[in-house]
Amino acid sequence: MKLGSNNRKVVIGVSTLFALALVMFARMIWTSAGSTSAAPPLATTTSPSAANKSAATAQHRGHLKTSDKKNAKTAGPPTPSLDPRLKLEQLELAENTEYAGTGRNIFQDQAEPVIPTPVTTPFKTKPKTPEPEGPPPTPPPPPINLRYFGFANNSGSPVRKAFLSNGDDVFVAAEGDIVNRRYKILHINPTSIEIQDVLSNNTQSIPLSQG
Repeated sequence: MKLGSNNRKVVIGVSTLFALALVMFARMIWTSAGSTSAAPPLATTTSPSAANKSAATAQHRGHLKTSDKKNAKTAGPPTPSLDPRLKLEQLELAENTEYAGTGRNIFQDQAEPVIPTPVTTPFKTKPKTPEPEGPPPTPPPPPINLRYFGFANNSGSPVRKAFLSNGDDVFVAAEGDIVNRRYKILHINPTSIEIQDVLSNNTQSIPLSQG
């Protein structure tokens, strides 16, 4: 975006007035300097002691000048003096400077940029495993590990006694007795025996084993 013609005229006018003011100020300084230099020197009489003092003072000033020159050499180049003249090249460079912005005109109403909404993916839930309906089935009762291999009764007595074994252990029991502190004899038949497990309340019929 370039400066308009009105702004250019204003800049040139201000620069011209500033240059004129600097010229007038420089003339005033030169006039005052000339008037002071044109004043007649006053005749003074100096005594020999005053002459000696002035000579010592001049020698001291010469020593100061030489030390100032040495300091100036070590201090570096002097700073440039102010130039009251108008530099048209710099003005022309300032006029030709182009504004490079972001493309948005701050003096015009423009619609706000549309901010895209972030895409959100739906939250995936794990499928629920179907729960079994009703209570779990009860495990089967443990088997009664007794072997029924015979029975006997006394002559003239209806009471029968069964012969049972569990490994190397042999038991002789009548109806109502408890074997191995767990099994209760319910009925003794010639071909089978009915036993109840008092811990699990399980009743089983064990057949008579031959041999």
